[in-house]
Amino acid sequence: MALIACDGFDHYANSGGMSPAPADILSRRGGGIQWNAQTGVGYIIPGRNSFGGAIELGQNTYLRGTLTTPISAGFVGFAALTRLTIDDNSPYFELVDLRAGNVVQISVQFNVTTNSIQVYRGGTGGALLGQTLNNVFTNGIWNYVEISATIHPTAGAVTVRLNGANVLVLTAQNTQNSANATFDGVWFQGAPVVTGTYWQIDDFYIADTTAGSGLVPFNAFIGDARVWTLYATGDATTQQWTPLAGTNWQEVAETNNDGDASYNSTLTVGARDNFHFQQLPTSVQVLAVQVTGSYRRDAAGPRTVNQHLTSGGTDVAGANYVLPNTYVYCCDFWTVDPHTGAGWTVAAVNAVAAGYGLVA
Repeated sequence: MALIACDGFDHYANSGGMSPAPADILSRRGGGIQWNAQTGVGYIIPGRNSFGGAIELGQNTYLRGTLTTPISAGFVGFAALTRLTIDDNSPYFELVDLRAGNVVQISVQFNVTTNSIQVYRGGTGGALLGQTLNNVFTNGIWNYVEISATIHPTAGAVTVRLNGANVLVLTAQNTQNSANATFDGVWFQGAPVVTGTYWQIDDFYIADTTAGSGLVPFNAFIGDARVWTLYATGDATTQQWTPLAGTNWQEVAETNNDGDASYNSTLTVGARDNFHFQQLPTSVQVLAVQVTGSYRRDAAGPRTVNQHLTSGGTDVAGANYVLPNTYVYCCDFWTVDPHTGAGWTVAAVNAVAAGYGLVA
């Protein structure tokens, strides 16, 4: 599988602050991860690089994701902006837990007193596996954090990388704290005892250790990554759904899902829409292309949609999604250009058309 999922947190409903939480983050489908629990989560604009949005967690808040398939080893990357102060009870702050169900396999934590990163088996109160030198992590600025982890009772391994440099390498460790040598949960936690603080997350990815195709195989660290969200700018060759008003692309061009204020609809199996999108700058390197749409059924009986991407005349479809009667986000990604079978170029991305169709 290699790349499992990525998320720039740019299209979820904007709450304008810590409350109310962007509840539709839990409506994500596809791409190998489901955000399945959150409390107190805020949505902040702009996100990193003054672009899109970011997720904010305050005291005693959390965002928890579950993988479709458990893995024994993998890579997790995300941008983190911490604004933390020290509580006398504990200087430790959990950046991310890798869990098997509700059991913490390993926890990667930030020590606010020493500005160091520490790795525990079993979370806070568990076994300290190792720690970085002091002052490797800077509070108050964006850092890009990457973690590789292998879950095993004797041959476990953890590497922590900050801003492209390895700061901690652990081998021959016991990283298994449950009955199974896997993890299926990626949990971001707000500070339980570090008070008056918050932190933000952006530009997330997760991959396993199998070699994928494309410019990078996603079986190693990819470095400081950005999930760049592009929105529809016009209709492409096919518009077979009925817009509520205006043109089809105008009904799906909003940054955040506006519910039934704008939509396209159809009862015709096989009907499709596709669109042109904003342009990427020529300076970026494209590692994968993801198509994300928001859908619901509005009548009794099952409805199934899929998403399409067309590059250079080659059309490919993603997974089939059976829809509930409330909006869900469906996500499909391609790490190679289906027209060439090779890695994406910026020119190819800027020329694609993408959209959706009613399957049944």
